[in-house]
Amino acid sequence: MSENATNFKWRHRLVKEWLQHNPTDALCGAKLSKIQGNKIKKCNFIYPTIDIQQRNYPRLYPIGNISCKDCNDIQNSNAHIGICHNHSNDIITLLLDEGYNLLQLIRDNTKETPYALEATIRSSRFFDTNFNGPLLTSHPCYLLIHNLVPTPE
Repeated sequence: MSENATNFKWRHRLVKEWLQHNPTDALCGAKLSKIQGNKIKKCNFIYPTIDIQQRNYPRLYPIGNISCKDCNDIQNSNAHIGICHNHSNDIITLLLDEGYNLLQLIRDNTKETPYALEATIRSSRFFDTNFNGPLLTSHPCYLLIHNLVPTPE
């Protein structure tokens, strides 16, 4: 129980720091409010994509095909998040960076580095970057983006 509480406090601290980070010089203002609002929506998986906006604001976003602003190929939808081929390089970079960060975090917080730790992290399905094109919908990172938790069959 105490380990879960410690993990929650650690994650809460990081999320709190991320939400409170101010990339502008101003202490307050419309730009900062917009940035913080976007962070809150992304953190809670309620960032509005075109399909959500069309559902909630039909007069503002009429029903029809509105392409993804990054690839201009596929309709922008919640299902498209994570599989847009224009995001593949960013996702690969993120997975490589976070795999390295996990390795460093474990090394910095343990007395002895577990045998084959780096190989274990690199071979983990979560940090798998061996995909061509868009992220596969079966990839654990895609499932995490969509807040999907698979259940064992």
